[in-house]
Amino acid sequence: MNWLKKLLGIKSKEEKQQQKVKDLLQKSSKPKREEDMEMAEAYQKQADEITESFYNSSIPPLKEEE
Repeated sequence: MNWLKKLLGIKSKEEKQQQKVKDLLQKSSKPKREEDMEMAEAYQKQADEITESFYNSSIPPLKEEE
C-alpha cells in the first residue's frame, strides 16, 4: 500500500508538515542581503512553530487528577 501512496504522491498530514518544515529551513539557510536575513528569520520562526505543533499534537494531553 505504501508503494501506491508514493507512486500517486499521496502524503499524510504529518508528511506534508515535515516537507514544509524542510522547505522553510532550506529557504532560511541562504540569506544574502539584509532583507533576506529578515525573511530567513521569518522562515525559521514558521518552521519552529510547525515543528512545535507537530510534537505537541503527538503528545497525549495530561489527565487532571481529582
